[in-house]
Amino acid sequence: MTPTRLAAKRLLDNTSAVKTRMECKRDAIKALRQRLGVEPVVFIYFVWVFKMIPIMNIYIYSRISEDKGFPYMNLTNGEEGCGAENHGNATDDRLKLLEIEVQTETSSLILYYIIAATMTTFFIAPFMGPYTDKKGRKPGLVIALTGAMVETILTLLILHLKLPLWTMIVGAFINGLSGSINTILLSVMSYIADSVSPERLGFRYAVMQFTMFIAGTVSQLTSGLWINNFGFKIPVWFLLGCLCAILAYVIFLLEETRIPENKSKVRLFDPSSIKVFIRVFTKDYDAGRKNLYMILTFLGINILATVGTGTAQLLFVLLRPLCWAPSLIGYYLAYKYFTGGLGGAVMISLLKKCLNELNIVRVGYISVMSGLLLFAFSDRTWMVFLGPAVSFARGVTDPIFLDMSSKIVSQDDQGSLFAVVGILSTIGELVGTSLFNNIYPMSLRFGFPGLVFVISAGIFLIILCATFFLVLPADILGVNTNQDEKDKAEKRHKYRQETKEKNVTEGLILDTTTV
Repeated sequence: MTPTRLAAKRLLDNTSAVKTRMECKRDAIKALRQRLGVEPVVFIYFVWVFKMIPIMNIYIYSRISEDKGFPYMNLTNGEEGCGAENHGNATDDRLKLLEIEVQTETSSLILYYIIAATMTTFFIAPFMGPYTDKKGRKPGLVIALTGAMVETILTLLILHLKLPLWTMIVGAFINGLSGSINTILLSVMSYIADSVSPERLGFRYAVMQFTMFIAGTVSQLTSGLWINNFGFKIPVWFLLGCLCAILAYVIFLLEETRIPENKSKVRLFDPSSIKVFIRVFTKDYDAGRKNLYMILTFLGINILATVGTGTAQLLFVLLRPLCWAPSLIGYYLAYKYFTGGLGGAVMISLLKKCLNELNIVRVGYISVMSGLLLFAFSDRTWMVFLGPAVSFARGVTDPIFLDMSSKIVSQDDQGSLFAVVGILSTIGELVGTSLFNNIYPMSLRFGFPGLVFVISAGIFLIILCATFFLVLPADILGVNTNQDEKDKAEKRHKYRQETKEKNVTEGLILDTTTV
């Protein structure tokens, strides 16, 4: 071989080796991206959600208390509440009237905030679901995270410049234009539906919910301590940093599961998206449209009766005789989120061995009603903390319903389906918050602040009864879908056939003997 050819061969070998190393690196990066998944996005985003809620609510309550002259921070007494040692005298009566005024004004302002945040999502949700089906799941995540960053920056301006409290409503409105939590959830749930088998879908949704509640646990364990030790500003700066980090993760590391088939430009506000969105309601399904309608309605009402009472729950523990400090509120919410998420994942795994999915949902409803009724009559700290333990299985309902609805519709309609779920959740949150935030101040005036939780338990009782009208195929309910169950069914059938043949043979022998 000539020196020229030898040099050319060496150059070719070196080039091939470089390409092989580059391909190995690309494969390693691809494998890493596949393992990372979408759960870190869920975790960080819901750390932001669950930490911002108490920060905003307690900041509003303390600002209004300061303006009205109500000594909220002086009345809180660490872990034990404020007690009632001055009950019956004129000072206590004046404080009680002032406390009702502060609670009423806080409830109203938070209601306006939620209306501003939710009303704007009605305009974006019908477009966002079909958009993620065509463009991919990552753009939806980027849009929602950007909206959260804008609201966080505006919140920092309010804290540093002490702007009027109504300015928070502007931040909620801007974040709502991005789709907010609904865009995150529809993108994440569609991402999961794209990447796992139907048999594992319900469990993966439970894991997603558990991730959300772990985020709530982590954020609540620290939020009260941060407020007590550092005030409101440093925690919000920390949340802004978390949002920046997870946005970079989505852009540079998260792998896309929905690659567009058509490379043409996809518009967010495309009129044809409305037709795709409506198709979810008008299309014929093997499991029946009526069942899909009922499941979607149940999901919306679940939000109405749970998220809708969130503000009332916070105000309830701020009220005397509980009068909790921010740190105790953080401990309780962390404990509540942890038990809810863990209960959902654990109970679904355990109960699936002996119950179909619809009966698991009914167990969840009985559990959540028990917890609400206990909370309604709680006047001691230990009673409030007992509630989440009593309602340990409350987290099974939403993952099961999401699993059922995802199995009913086609793969191409997953984004549109979860956009519908997001809109119904928004309606449920808006109606529930409006309902319970108006009932709660009225209940204070006749001395039963737990009334809203009794009403919520009654709503769940109605849904529990309505589940008996669902008629779903066995594959949707998770009945006889695994190989073990199929084998058992075949063995039972074979045993019946052998028994029948044996009886026939014995009958023939008996007839012959008689003759």
